[in-house]
Amino acid sequence: MTGPATYPLAWPDGVPRGTTRAQSPFKIALPRAVADLEDALHLFGTDTGLPVTRVVITSNVTLGASRPADQGVAVYFDWDGARRCIAIDRFALVEANVWAIYLILEGRRQELRNGGLPIARAAFQGFAALIGQPIADALDAPAKAAQRP
Repeated sequence: MTGPATYPLAWPDGVPRGTTRAQSPFKIALPRAVADLEDALHLFGTDTGLPVTRVVITSNVTLGASRPADQGVAVYFDWDGARRCIAIDRFALVEANVWAIYLILEGRRQELRNGGLPIARAAFQGFAALIGQPIADALDAPAKAAQRP
């Protein structure tokens, strides 16, 4: 199974797109936001003891379009036996949407520290994503896999 490309933006099936964009409360450059997101993914895997692999950050940013009309960002990755996706298009700047994903991951790490791995697993059920299948199918995949002999 091939995953999404980094360009163009590969928005996950079943996730509605925002219709308005908020001004960003974050003051961060895109390279720093991406580096921090990559670090958070690695640290989440380290904290859980379950590696995060096959990371793809997808957007409409290119060398010729650093401010694309569609500012959405989606990060796909494998964790705990399932493909996951966190997609954000809330903010008017790509770097703000990347940073928002970083903050979501940091929130999951906080849940992990205070609630343990079962809480992190429960929180991540909503981020399950299988490329080319609706999100509803993706949410059922870990349970179906666990039922196999």
